[in-house]
Amino acid sequence: MDIKICSCCGLMVPPKIHMPEVKQRIYDAIRLHRSITRRQLMDKVYWDRRDGGPLWDNVISVHIKQMNERWLRPNGIQIKGTGGPGSTYSIEKHAA
Repeated sequence: MDIKICSCCGLMVPPKIHMPEVKQRIYDAIRLHRSITRRQLMDKVYWDRRDGGPLWDNVISVHIKQMNERWLRPNGIQIKGTGGPGSTYSIEKHAA
C-alpha cells in the first residue's frame, strides 16, 4: 500500500483500515491525535463503558501489538510508542 504524504505539512496521512471495534477506536484516536498517551487512549477507547474499561492500561499495549502484526505492518505502517513513563504512541512507516 502506498503511504500518502500531506502536500501542506509533509506528514504521513495514515490510511483507513478496518478492524474490530476496540482496535478501531485505538487506531482512529492515534490517527486523529498523531501523538497520544496510553491514559488518553484508555479514556477515548473506553469512554462509554459503565465499568470504565479494564483496570490495567497495559491492555492498550497488547491491542497495539496485535494490530501491528495483523493489520498495520502488512499495510506498511505501525504504531510505535516512545517508551517509558508518559510514553506517547504515533503511527509511522514500517520498514519491511
